[in-house]
Amino acid sequence: MPDRKLLRDMTPQGLMDWLGDQRAELEDFCTYAQSYVKRRERRGYQTTTDNRYHQFFERAADLIAGLAEMHQLAEEAKQAAQGPPGYNPVTRS
Repeated sequence: MPDRKLLRDMTPQGLMDWLGDQRAELEDFCTYAQSYVKRRERRGYQTTTDNRYHQFFERAADLIAGLAEMHQLAEEAKQAAQGPPGYNPVTRS
């Protein structure tokens, strides 16, 4: 069980924050790992672990894009729940 609220229990803003944090953390890790693999390649090292990193980078890029899409969907849902710009549910205008 993750050490966080379940996604369905998060507020729209909490979900957007979590998605953004996860995306940023994954991007940072990929940048670090890519630098590590490139340094190894320059030194002439190549192992099955390096190959797995390359496979991971492809999946991570797709996951990062998916997190960005989910963030956008959460933003749109939040805006839809708030009503159109200038809408006041009390006065209904």
